[in-house]
Amino acid sequence: MVSYNDCSYIRELYQDFYIMGITRINNLAQRYEGGCEFPEVIITNYDPAKRQAEVKQISLFDFQEMEAETYCLAEGADKAGGAEE
Repeated sequence: MVSYNDCSYIRELYQDFYIMGITRINNLAQRYEGGCEFPEVIITNYDPAKRQAEVKQISLFDFQEMEAETYCLAEGADKAGGAEE
């Protein structure tokens, strides 16, 4: 994944990749021109829409639930397997 200023040369150079046009705030110009934005492209070698639908980033809360489930499963396996204390 890379990002560039949006221009025809960059779009032509990366035409075989996935290109998503966006605008972003120009941090350098914010002091003098509040809200100043410029066009930018994000270029990937994968379909970002498809990937977003497939990948779910887990949060700390998800991790805690998964950890609790794993602990309960492991504890149940110990009891079912006759593990000695």
